[in-house]
Amino acid sequence: RGLGDVYKRQPVVNISSESSTNLGVHSVVPDNYQAGVLAARYLAELGMPNFAFWGDKKRNYSRSRQAGFVDELERMGKKCDVLDCDVYALPFKERWTFLGREMRKVIRRLRKPVALFVKDDLAARTILQQCENLDVQVPEEMAILGFNDDIVFCHASYPPLSSLAYPGRRIGFVAASILSRLMETDAVELPPITEVNTVSLIKRESTNTQGFEDEMVARAIKIIRDEAGSRSLKVS
Repeated sequence: RGLGDVYKRQPVVNISSESSTNLGVHSVVPDNYQAGVLAARYLAELGMPNFAFWGDKKRNYSRSRQAGFVDELERMGKKCDVLDCDVYALPFKERWTFLGREMRKVIRRLRKPVALFVKDDLAARTILQQCENLDVQVPEEMAILGFNDDIVFCHASYPPLSSLAYPGRRIGFVAASILSRLMETDAVELPPITEVNTVSLIKRESTNTQGFEDEMVARAIKIIRDEAGSRSLKVS
């Protein structure tokens, strides 16, 4: 009669944000709204004049991260551009080619310098690649922050990607505790969802900047960062 009926007869804890509202079982998920708030506070400290969020309106976690990010920026009196590219609406054949083309269109239109919070590390790394293709300087023109702290994506990117860490260990402990209680007795009253805060933000080179609208100052900072370790620089 459907998965919901099966789950009602079994001790089950869901840990997927995308399935948290329709399975009829208890869910333990990241507090995605709070993650958006944390991202806004961090990026606001960089001094960038513009802000943007890159998400996927079809995903629960993306909508929640966007809401937290936009709301917190509004509380600070700052505006945020909301960007979205529906990957699955693009032709299946050569989809990544089409995605890159759409991303480049959006990146060109963005007011720069800009601080960009991206729904996850995979999308953030793809944006970094398109910035390189367009010769958009990261982080001087675009500071980029992802989510998940996926080591492969974060360290395979150039520059290395700053990211909010997914609270997976804490989610695992909370889910195991609830599952244990469910296995001991059927009479456990729980809220539908337990949300776990994101507490770690790993800073890497993709956000290692302070916002300067003066192009010459931004270029000078980039030269210092790239070359000061290998040769003696002069003001000229």
